[in-house]
Amino acid sequence: MAGRLDVSDRLSSVASVIDEWLNDATRFTTVQDFARIEAAARARRLAAMVAVLDACRAADGAVERERWYLDDWAAVAAQVGAEANITASAASHQLLIAVALRDRLPRVAAVFADGRVSYRAVEVIVWRTMPIANPIALAAVDAAMADALVTRAPLSEHGLAMAVDAFVDALDPEAIQRTERGAKSRGVTVHHDEAAGTAYLSCTLFGHEAWALEQLVDAVTRDAGRAPG
Repeated sequence: MAGRLDVSDRLSSVASVIDEWLNDATRFTTVQDFARIEAAARARRLAAMVAVLDACRAADGAVERERWYLDDWAAVAAQVGAEANITASAASHQLLIAVALRDRLPRVAAVFADGRVSYRAVEVIVWRTMPIANPIALAAVDAAMADALVTRAPLSEHGLAMAVDAFVDALDPEAIQRTERGAKSRGVTVHHDEAAGTAYLSCTLFGHEAWALEQLVDAVTRDAGRAPG
């Protein structure tokens, strides 16, 4: 709970700064200015989400809770989803992006925090660099992408994805091979327990496919939980 209050204080502080910026009409007068404010605020929102997760994992009983049906990640996703007025699934997706930025792409995260790149562009970079397992290669890609974001003209989403893939291919060719092997092994298997009358899924999917499946499963479970009539 203490961690949650601390995060709320930080969010209030960020909100105050943004309000101050918005009230200073002589400082920000263009669409570009406000786009930068929006991106910087989004970066801080993601950082606050990670802070909530860290506080939850640092609390007593965290190891035991990881074995619960609603583990720390799911609980935090539900909490921040409610606070941000989005679904728990959407919050979980954003939390994954936030953790990746902090732990895997700190230089890209710094550019994002400065408001110089959009959330959507950051999201593309996170997903396209997920196959990288070599920390040295990951740091090199992080540095190269951070530099490109501030020195080169913005790209379309497709163009950015191709640029990230080029960096990954040049700095960690094995990552591309892992992705190709993973793509060939994609699939979904349904395991039925006839005695219990239940079933569970095991699957290997691309990230965007998994996200779509998660939305579908969430919708099905919500409908199943509603009382008839």
